[in-house]
Amino acid sequence: MKGLLCVLIATISLCAVAQQHNLKAADALKSLAFMKGDWVGKQDFNPQFGQTPPGEATNHIDDAIGGRYLCEMLSTTMPGRASGNAM
Repeated sequence: MKGLLCVLIATISLCAVAQQHNLKAADALKSLAFMKGDWVGKQDFNPQFGQTPPGEATNHIDDAIGGRYLCEMLSTTMPGRASGNAM
């Protein structure tokens, strides 16, 4: 029984070590550097019924979580509607 308990503790310890977040960002993420920055323009929508005019969009893209991800913050203002933000 003690041997089984030791194996269980060792397995749990190995799983905990594998979940640490000290890994470097992937080199492939560097190829997305062209997306970073502030962007403005029109955003078109394709509704199922009818036609919606394009909205005014502003977008900010930057590194997140220690450079492991890209974070996009998009704000679109539709004609005739109050402005709003989505993250």
